[in-house]
Amino acid sequence: MTGLASAEFSNMSTHAFKRDNFGLATANTIYDAVLGGAAAQLDALTLAFSQSPAPQMPSSDAETMAVSGTSLALFSLEDIAKSAFDIFCVWRDEASGYRFGVKIHVPEQVLDIGTRPYWFVMTDTAPAGTEPDWTQPNDDPSQPYSWPAADGLNISVAPDSQHSSLALLVNIANSGTGA
Repeated sequence: MTGLASAEFSNMSTHAFKRDNFGLATANTIYDAVLGGAAAQLDALTLAFSQSPAPQMPSSDAETMAVSGTSLALFSLEDIAKSAFDIFCVWRDEASGYRFGVKIHVPEQVLDIGTRPYWFVMTDTAPAGTEPDWTQPNDDPSQPYSWPAADGLNISVAPDSQHSSLALLVNIANSGTGA
């Protein structure tokens, strides 16, 4: 099991962003998401960030976060229940306070049977470090989404949704330039 979940942020706007909330969460535990420091060892599943975004995303830059995992046999219902996880990343425009982010949920699967991964979005102008209010933009995780235009930005998500993995490409552009 590799490449379970990833999100790439492509910033072609004139805005610079600072990483706000970011992490890997499993079974009510949130792991600090520092490259090489965020790893979850479950009974039969090992998850780790294979790439985490830098703390800053300057204009005309791209940052990627990816989680990969290896799975041993899931021997019990407890192992199966522990195999679900979330990754999330919120970016904040320090000049305006505008925040946006994505969260990917990878549910339990046994022998490739189960719900495919799905994703959530958020946007607000809350202070840095505030817990995000996530909403699911579509019932179908393969459908694209565009945030309402705000702060002079067009932000959109192009998902690549497979049965056991999900990759999101988040495009950030100035309003009027397309995203």
